[in-house]
Amino acid sequence: MDGNIERHFDHMEKFLKYYWQWYGYPDTFKGRLITIFNIFRIFLLMVLVGIAASQAYFYGMSYLVDGSAIFLPLGIMSLVLNSHQSWNFGSIVKTAKQFELFLSSFQDEEERNLIASRMKERKRTVLQIVLIIEFYLMAPLMCHAISMTLHYYGFLKKPVLIPLLFEMFLEGNYELGPKLIATAVVSVFYVHLVANIVTMILLNVHFLGLVVACLEVLTERLKGFAEKTQEGYGKLKEELDLRDTIQQHADLLHIINSFNSWNGFLVTFCLAACSITFCLDALTTKRALEQEIYSGACLWGSFLLVMMVLSYLICDSGSQIETKSEELLRAVYNLPWYRGSSETRKAVWMMLTQGNRLIILNYKELMDLNMVTYLEMLKRAYSYFMILSSIE
Repeated sequence: MDGNIERHFDHMEKFLKYYWQWYGYPDTFKGRLITIFNIFRIFLLMVLVGIAASQAYFYGMSYLVDGSAIFLPLGIMSLVLNSHQSWNFGSIVKTAKQFELFLSSFQDEEERNLIASRMKERKRTVLQIVLIIEFYLMAPLMCHAISMTLHYYGFLKKPVLIPLLFEMFLEGNYELGPKLIATAVVSVFYVHLVANIVTMILLNVHFLGLVVACLEVLTERLKGFAEKTQEGYGKLKEELDLRDTIQQHADLLHIINSFNSWNGFLVTFCLAACSITFCLDALTTKRALEQEIYSGACLWGSFLLVMMVLSYLICDSGSQIETKSEELLRAVYNLPWYRGSSETRKAVWMMLTQGNRLIILNYKELMDLNMVTYLEMLKRAYSYFMILSSIE
């Protein structure tokens, strides 16, 4: 197999190792050290969030529209994400292993190339996010350097500096002391918070992108079956790959359900937290513009863009899974052996709409299809539809 293709199938292994590195190694010395560090990090997060919350309580809106107020939702967001990921470590590892095994079930070289090409497109999207984040980090540094230059030549009354760490220099605190060191540690720690949040979201987007790519491969395979079997049911029943396709789709839906069992809360919480952070960020940016603190406005204004893009990526990935699942369902419908009488189709649609409504797909805006019941039916779809066609 081509080395480039092989590297694309190593992503889930890296995904697994990422969580294993931070929340694993339970029986080794390194594992104990990492566990202690993780507990300390969560404890430190609780302390910092408590301090930020107390400041917001005592200072009210004057604090909430200040530049440092944006760190309160960031701290809470990172605290919840770290705690939730640590608590659900076993489920995360299980899902990653299931999906890694599922990817290995694609043996056809053309299909693996198709998945790899889709992942290249996803990689470009992630790269754009990284560029936006780099802009978010570099823009305030550039504005700081420009403002210092303008201040030196007398164009600005005072330079505008980066929040937290460099604001102490604005007050004349140039001496290396405990306060400066503590402020530097907190500044670096909050950068780590943002990196941790963004990493979790990008891992989420990467996983969902792989799911969409697999759905596209299965859909293309079914379309190929339909083209090869225009003579009718007699030839299609001998196609052994059809059973593999149905089983792979069922396995993929199982993995999605397993993924949603621990990831559903993360997505919901991230969207809510991004919305709150977006509002506070907008107030902070507005205040910075009113006070002509342009580096602060650039810093938090670019962070607005980061929040919008991350929220869009999460929503768009889920929407793509539903869309691709609908396309796959249409491909199943278009198979020659599935075209029966209206009574047969009505009986099938009645079965699809029964059961718990976990994932609902809309088929050509005619009716909602229940994916839980659909999953159960897919487990025995090959023999079941053979029985249906024999009734005709």
